[in-house]
Amino acid sequence: MQGKIIGVKVDGEFMTCEQSSSFNITTEMLQTASKNTGGFYEYIKGFKGWTLTVQANMTNSMRISSWDKILRKIITTTDDYFEVIWTTKVGEMESFTIKGKALIPDFTLDAPLEGSATQSITFQGSGSIAISDVNDIWTIINAMPYNADKPNIVQTWV
Repeated sequence: MQGKIIGVKVDGEFMTCEQSSSFNITTEMLQTASKNTGGFYEYIKGFKGWTLTVQANMTNSMRISSWDKILRKIITTTDDYFEVIWTTKVGEMESFTIKGKALIPDFTLDAPLEGSATQSITFQGSGSIAISDVNDIWTIINAMPYNADKPNIVQTWV
């Protein structure tokens, strides 16, 4: 599956000029030990957390983009939560989604002397995530050749 067919929606609107996105789930590892481990540490799982990071190029029309709406919400309201969805773009294929409620601990605008100005947001998940049927995701992924130049969809849901 090519990355260009996946996008990030925030409060129902796709992010503009998106260059990349990354969804990450982490599990806290709690260190334990006993006499039976031969002096080696053992671990048990603790709480889980998730983040979604989005990078994009800045444009002249940023002031009317989804990025501007997010920045204004951060600055001007007390409603700090965003609904974020990592999903296939409409019309590309049968969609899959990973979604949840998130806060923004990091919003970066970067303007290097050379090259394009960029923007980046990290969404820190707050609570659990909802994911579409994982079997559907693997059916979609396995139906596409790994080296396809554009979406090559085999309709497997009929």
